[in-house]
Amino acid sequence: MAAERFTRKEADALLPYLAPILFQIRELKHQHDQCREQIAELSLKTRSN
Repeated sequence: MAAERFTRKEADALLPYLAPILFQIRELKHQHDQCREQIAELSLKTRSN
C-alpha cells in the first residue's frame, strides 16, 4: 500500500480527528504492556510451584 502524502494544511485539518484516536491507542498500549507484565509474573509463580 502506497503512503499517502498530505499538505501541511490537510494534515493540520486532520489533527482534531486523529488526536483522540492516538491518545486512545497510547492508553491501550499502556494497558497491554501492564497485562504482559502481569502474565510474565504469574508465569514465574506457576513455574515455581
